Amino acid sequence: MKSKLFKIIIIILVFGVPIAIAVFLNTQGTNYFELPLFHQEGVIASDSGCPQLKAPYHLDYQSIGLLAPETFPVLFVFFTWKKGDEISNRLNILSRIRRNYGEGELNIQILYEEEKAGSFDAIFRKYELANTWNKIPMPKDDLVQLSRCEFVNIEMMWVMADEQGRIRGYYDMDDEREQERLIVEIKILKEDNND
Repeated sequence: MKSKLFKIIIIILVFGVPIAIAVFLNTQGTNYFELPLFHQEGVIASDSGCPQLKAPYHLDYQSIGLLAPETFPVLFVFFTWKKGDEISNRLNILSRIRRNYGEGELNIQILYEEEKAGSFDAIFRKYELANTWNKIPMPKDDLVQLSRCEFVNIEMMWVMADEQGRIRGYYDMDDEREQERLIVEIKILKEDNND
């Protein structure tokens, strides 16, 4: 009698527990990760000479030189002239991102120093970026001001924004973990935009 009861308990545990877990996860569990919305409470004016930004804050794509982007998310890549190897490393990251996403799947805006346009253009050709993505040259002071005031981005990090112009992430491309995080978060935000 005891062995029969023991067998029934084992069968219930072996089959019943996984079925119960599966039912619970299908009804209650979600495997969803939401990216944060930055600056939804506004941005207080700082010592950098930037005006106070309204809440909830979002980018004005027209003021940046974008007319109604059609593909989201938008990744803003800031380049100031540094040693060639630093620029090459960052362009390697862009090439990797380009391999992960087909043409037209990701909107990449490269903002760079107008004063070094010839040097940047040569590097872009080397990395086959000459005819892909939008490249926006501007004077270095304007580039730094745009980064600080519009993107609330003192460190000139890469910035990802969604369809409404809300900033969804800042990425330090000198950190390999941040590079991986960027690739994962692009995928998450693309899935959000497809829903």
